[in-house]
Amino acid sequence: MQQIQERIYMTISLQKSLLKSAKEHPLYQRDGGDWINFKIPNSELSIPMIQSGFGDGRYPVYFGYDANGGLCDIVCEYIYLG
Repeated sequence: MQQIQERIYMTISLQKSLLKSAKEHPLYQRDGGDWINFKIPNSELSIPMIQSGFGDGRYPVYFGYDANGGLCDIVCEYIYLG
């Protein structure tokens, strides 16, 4: 039962965050929101969370590496601007 309650809480929390993001950053988002910059609790870190859409395609992903060969950048092209 606790797992179900936690899932419901997370779903509601994410929906609220998506709606807030849509209002604050309306460009390239639907009214319900398409992305948030999720802050990881108890840290200074964040991670983008994106609704990919309606299953209507594939999205190219590009990786960038630093001089030592470590991963330093990930680019997911969700919106074609060209």
